[in-house]
Amino acid sequence: MQYKLYFAIGIIFSISGFTESLSKTKEKEIKDDIVQLIEINVNPKGELHFIAGFVRVAFHDCVGGCDGCLNLRDSNNAGLDVYVEPLETVYAKYNTDLTRADFWQLVGITAIERSARNCRACIRPKLVFETGRKDCADSPDYKGLRTFPMGGGHADINSGMIFLENAFGLPRTDPKLATALIGAHSLGESHASASGWNGRWTQNPDQITNRYYKNLIKLRWSQIDLNKGKPGVDPIYQWQPGKFHSKKQNIFDKRKKGVMMLNADLAFAKNLSTDATGLSGCPVSSKCKDQPDTAEWVRKYADNATLWEENFAIAYMMMIRTGYNATDLHATTAP
Repeated sequence: MQYKLYFAIGIIFSISGFTESLSKTKEKEIKDDIVQLIEINVNPKGELHFIAGFVRVAFHDCVGGCDGCLNLRDSNNAGLDVYVEPLETVYAKYNTDLTRADFWQLVGITAIERSARNCRACIRPKLVFETGRKDCADSPDYKGLRTFPMGGGHADINSGMIFLENAFGLPRTDPKLATALIGAHSLGESHASASGWNGRWTQNPDQITNRYYKNLIKLRWSQIDLNKGKPGVDPIYQWQPGKFHSKKQNIFDKRKKGVMMLNADLAFAKNLSTDATGLSGCPVSSKCKDQPDTAEWVRKYADNATLWEENFAIAYMMMIRTGYNATDLHATTAP
């Protein structure tokens, strides 16, 4: 892969070290290059799909500690090579200024900021970029495995909450932060070629709005098996709106077309009672009981974007500091 060239260069600078902090001028310069990369990559629908991809890179790198390492052979990271490869061309310009681990977190912050541009409904969380993260010895060509939620998109609320607590310190006893972080799914979409699931969580997957929470509670969801009728393959369950309901649902109108939820999403709103394959005991969401604790926060964030913005910022900052103490990281300095 192309980034192996930059891996060799990166070893040299990991030996010589980096400055403790970055100037705000240099931070802006790097951000401008990241935004340019976002804006020149437009999908056929006219959407800036690199926004969600860059946030996903930042998220996945922090599983097991934010250390500039992603195993692109791991199925949990399927599709990330599409974003990592072009990012390496940008990082090559700045690999004497910051580690790849720091760069990838600046990439995530920049993508979130760009998603809110010219978007009145978008949140603008206060995310502070800090330097001081260290790259693992194999960065970026990591071959080890990190622990993701059991079942992936089929995960139930317990495995999802345990993962978020163990990975990022988001407490199960106070689920407002975990429920806030999952709202990052307002960005992006799933592709069958990468994960098996297919569709987007919101109607505008390059804008970070609380539409994700509104969809969870205001649409009536039905569980379907994308592999139904295909012999010899495991089921792939996801939820689609209105498919088995009345005409009043205006089933496949433009607002709902292509929108979906995974078990891991709907489990924050409803008690799905899933089995080992992901099949829900209540395949129509209106028949499912509310999920204790987290459903309340889903409703709050659907009704109050400012509250979500505040708690998302807290949760996201906890995530991107994973593996480090407060004294390890340093905010950018003037000028």
